[in-house]
Amino acid sequence: MGNGLDRDYAFGWSYGVGETITLLIPNYYGGASTGPLSENSATGKAMAGMGVPPVQLRDYLQQMPLYWGTQPITSGPVYIGAVVCFLFVLGLFVADRRTRTWLLVGTILSIVLAWGKNFETFNYLMFDYFPGTTSSAR
Repeated sequence: MGNGLDRDYAFGWSYGVGETITLLIPNYYGGASTGPLSENSATGKAMAGMGVPPVQLRDYLQQMPLYWGTQPITSGPVYIGAVVCFLFVLGLFVADRRTRTWLLVGTILSIVLAWGKNFETFNYLMFDYFPGTTSSAR
């Protein structure tokens, strides 16, 4: 019988603290794990300058690593958008005090939980003691 997920597995896809800016600015941390680059990119020019044959260069540039965040792999950033972020901030000014409080607390809690292993103090406590985060297989 198991005791639920272990921490390493559960926190393997933790969102980096700095990656939070990708909610507003897409590809701030490079976007997807791999992707195509142009032959005119700095990488393409550098590889061509080192004498990489053109056919090989095109093949290499089709799957270049682009992401430099903390997750093992990613298909792209979590992007909400500048307009949605602006509307959220505007809503904080327009909403009544009770609604504003829960909107702000819920948003901050969601972001902190997404940080996972990058904010261990809070997230390990939640993982170990909050109901529903671990389960036992019977």
